[in-house]
Amino acid sequence: MLGCGMSSGAAPVTESRKIEETSDVLCQVGVALTAINARLHPDDLQIHPVNRWCGEMGADVHWIRHSALFENRMDAARKLAKVLPSVDRDNTVVIALPRGGVPMGAVLAQTLGVPLDVLIVRKIGAPRQRELAVGAVTDWNGLQVTINGDIARSLGLSNTDIRRLAESEQPELKRRAELYRADRSAIEIANKTVILVDDGIATGATVRSALRLLKSLRAAKIVLAVGVAPVETLRSLASEADEIVCLASPEPFFAVGSHYREFEQVTDDEVVEILSRYRSGEEAG
Repeated sequence: MLGCGMSSGAAPVTESRKIEETSDVLCQVGVALTAINARLHPDDLQIHPVNRWCGEMGADVHWIRHSALFENRMDAARKLAKVLPSVDRDNTVVIALPRGGVPMGAVLAQTLGVPLDVLIVRKIGAPRQRELAVGAVTDWNGLQVTINGDIARSLGLSNTDIRRLAESEQPELKRRAELYRADRSAIEIANKTVILVDDGIATGATVRSALRLLKSLRAAKIVLAVGVAPVETLRSLASEADEIVCLASPEPFFAVGSHYREFEQVTDDEVVEILSRYRSGEEAG
């Protein structure tokens, strides 16, 4: 049953009619969710009524999980470009989070006519639970560690424990930095408007680390631009950015990739190829 308010005394439904009604509901949900193109400001993060409605659909939620909001990362990036705030192209840079954020960052940088760079951040996984993020680490003029306090306390991990875990990520951070940038130095951040882009956010540990690093580098303004993220995660990040632009915050929220029809893993080679085009000036500006 679809849970569409049909009474128990309704006439039997044929299989073809079930399929037709299911398609209608999915179409309505898809249109409604795609319409959540709201610019979310730190002081004005509101839950869209459609999100609450979807969360109350009960048995129909599993269909929502499989109805994609975006065709692929390019689709999401083009939609983001349309709702981003106006920027001064001479004083704006796009910083993408590898690897999934890089194809989207390329679209935004090309559309806005601004430089593109990457900020390499690694999740710090909990001992014996590597998928559970207790923090994140970046390597920009030394290790910069952001700790997820609630999770760390629940696991009985001290700051020293987490910094020790972070050090194990340093070789991969160094490898990616050398691979992605080659001999090129990192882009200048100070006194610039920085648009930090990723395909989506789940817990927010990685993005929070990136935002704090950008703030420490004296960015004049930080705009976080993402395809999809849970409302509660956006609320938790509100104090870290000057502005948040998120295309959709569906409830319930599943894995980021479940909201994209195509969500192939972005390879290191693809990241290198995209960044090399900007270094050579093929696409920038």
